[in-house]
Amino acid sequence: MDGDGNLLWHKHSNGSENESILASTIDPENNLYFAGQLRDTVDFDFCTTSEQEFGSPIAGSVVYNLKLSQCKVFGETITTVDCSNYTSPYEEVYTETGIYFEIFDGSCNCDSLITFDVTINSIDNGISQEGAELNSNEANREATYQWVNCETDYTEIPGETDQVYTATENGGYGVIVAIGA
Repeated sequence: MDGDGNLLWHKHSNGSENESILASTIDPENNLYFAGQLRDTVDFDFCTTSEQEFGSPIAGSVVYNLKLSQCKVFGETITTVDCSNYTSPYEEVYTETGIYFEIFDGSCNCDSLITFDVTINSIDNGISQEGAELNSNEANREATYQWVNCETDYTEIPGETDQVYTATENGGYGVIVAIGA
């Protein structure tokens, strides 16, 4: 159909080849209307697999009017911030920051679109050492730090909450880094 609702071409579909479209139009809400005639059975319900059988046709044919409406568009955007990956409700796993799209089947063969705006905030958990000075490799301005003693079950070292820690004795040390916590 063209923009004025005039039929440009027609292809036979799912019938006994005894149907025809006699007229068509489109309304301001973009609903399509077809009028025609057919014999035997026809499937006008796109939500089911059943066919409608028309009663005793006059002179072997039945006249029909058919209205086709556009699918209602369903769309949603989900914005998420995660540390290592994000798993969508449809089991897709995203490991990098980006905008992703997933299409799923809605009712009556209408597809729906969900947009995922994913931000992955990965934390650099490395430590560099120069002499007794330990430096957390994570330099995010919003990061918080807590240095711990690894040899005493990771107990917190009181007051050591800077990016850099200077060890006062030999031992094993680590840092807990949090962003946005």
